[in-house]
Amino acid sequence: LVVEKNGDARPIEYSAVVVKESGEYAGAQAIVRDISDRKRAEEAIQAKERYFRAITDLSSGAALIVNSEGVITDVTGGLERISGYTREGTIGHVAMEFIHPGDLEKAGAAFNEALLNPDRTVAFEARLKNSRGEWQWTESMITNLMNHRDIKGIVNHMIDITERKKAEENIRNHAKRIEALYSVAQVISQSSMLEAMLNDSLDRVCNAMDTESGCIFMLDLDENALKLKAWRGVPGEAVQQFSSIELTDGGLENLVNLTGPITAIDETQDVVDPEKMKKVTEDLRRKGIAAVPFFRGKDFQG
Repeated sequence: LVVEKNGDARPIEYSAVVVKESGEYAGAQAIVRDISDRKRAEEAIQAKERYFRAITDLSSGAALIVNSEGVITDVTGGLERISGYTREGTIGHVAMEFIHPGDLEKAGAAFNEALLNPDRTVAFEARLKNSRGEWQWTESMITNLMNHRDIKGIVNHMIDITERKKAEENIRNHAKRIEALYSVAQVISQSSMLEAMLNDSLDRVCNAMDTESGCIFMLDLDENALKLKAWRGVPGEAVQQFSSIELTDGGLENLVNLTGPITAIDETQDVVDPEKMKKVTEDLRRKGIAAVPFFRGKDFQG
């Protein structure tokens, strides 16, 4: 920088060469160029880069740039919000390091397809391990910009779809439950023998819920207990141990008022003996209970 008479600083570029005569130093020749315009252009470019990085960092997703070897060369700040990984802790790593083993094949296929087709965008879903060691679902759209003079890489725009995946799973589970209850209703309407009805109902429910084991308890009003009446895939010793589960005080009323009809097993602690239900959960690996009250007119039957 040189300082002008008015006190303003001006950027310059200075180059000099030594001049010799008869092998001895005779002076120097210098060239001074005013580079104010070039500096202003560089600062404008840097400001534009900061502007666009700030906007992309505030977006809901994240952008990664990887080279032809799959190594991450740049990321936006959105990645830290999604996964917890910092920019400094990510650059230089192979992108596939963070992908779930079960999703590596489709992620690799998408990367290869993008690599072979410049400017084409390829979409895929995969599980990403975040900085907490948890697997979260992401949706990626990758575009080959290797021929772009400034980017020279494959851009992966990624968003977190974990909540969407959970919602989809809940919908599928709800559909299974509806199918299971409908199957039970069909059996009840077609069967006259209780034992056959219970076993057929259990088989249909297990098939609808895609499970190998299950059991049906019926309420014994005289003993104020649930009695095991049908089972599938349950060990013999467990059948004996859980042949009867006593209800708690007020359990009958609470059983009738279950909001289910399929209810998380943790919500039934005030219905049956808590210690017994805890063992049902642990020993039988049951995660839910289906409570289906039966009435005759307005009178509760079981």
